[in-house]
Amino acid sequence: APDGAVGCLSGHPMHASCAADLLLGGKKCPACNISLFYAKVPHTEATAAAEMAKEELARVEAKEADERKLKRGEVIELQKGDIIKLCPDVELCAKVMKQNPLSGGWDDDLAFQCGNEFCVVNVKKNETSGRIEARPLLRKSHWLVPIRRHGHQCTRCSMRGPSLETGNKKCKLCSLCQLCCLKSGGLCDSEGSLFSWHPSLVTLVRRAGSAPVGDEACVDEEELITKEARNHLI
Repeated sequence: APDGAVGCLSGHPMHASCAADLLLGGKKCPACNISLFYAKVPHTEATAAAEMAKEELARVEAKEADERKLKRGEVIELQKGDIIKLCPDVELCAKVMKQNPLSGGWDDDLAFQCGNEFCVVNVKKNETSGRIEARPLLRKSHWLVPIRRHGHQCTRCSMRGPSLETGNKKCKLCSLCQLCCLKSGGLCDSEGSLFSWHPSLVTLVRRAGSAPVGDEACVDEEELITKEARNHLI
């Protein structure tokens, strides 16, 4: 600012007396509408906010890098804790998994999982393809399959089936009988089995502990958090 003048944080000059009047009146810079008063922040809080801002900026940069790779059609390296979505095309899933038995193989019962979201538990690589080991997200619908062996015992009612008391199906995830599945409201509270998928069949929904990636993102929560941290530093 010129001699005898003061300025806002954006550098807009104003007379000292004018600035004093604006400050006492609780008003903002007439040029950029930025506040003229900021409470003093303790050093410990400022340091914590700076560290948080660095972490969030790193996450935003990593997220943007993933989105650029998606647009270019490149393969994204998955990590433990990432949320992925399995291809909804049952025929394609069956074809790819049958062609790559080292990725886990295929069973017709797996068709139920096509289009579902999973949490990555482990990423294994081999010379041919590799595989993604993941568990279904909690509180999904029961995965009902026929009871193929007489004498299956329900984990809730302890009745054995198939019978009139249990029905002729069971949940493959939590082992509840068909009738107990209906009584539970249709939602399974089991952690679920571990599934293996070929990497080409899954897409990244969001990184572990972060906002969605690509078309799944509606509100960029990370950028909002970063802006809040910046404002706190100012």
